[in-house]
Amino acid sequence: MAKDRNKKYDFCVKFLESNPHSKSASSIKGLVIASTKNAAFNTINVERIAKTILNERKTSPGNKAALRDCIELYKDANSSLNKALTNVK
Repeated sequence: MAKDRNKKYDFCVKFLESNPHSKSASSIKGLVIASTKNAAFNTINVERIAKTILNERKTSPGNKAALRDCIELYKDANSSLNKALTNVK
């Protein structure tokens, strides 16, 4: 149990250290805002990648349907993260 907790802590610290916005955060609220912005940015990037794959001719119809669902889920996630940011600020 303790090792698992240490891994989670180490992951969290590495994530926060890699995010330039979290380095300037001076409070938990600042860290929450930085992390949420980073998550929102990542959802946009994944959505763009999925759209690129969706538009490739070699993508099968079954995969296209799955990608459309994926894109919708990432749009929803981004919307939720932006609402969360509004509530935190």
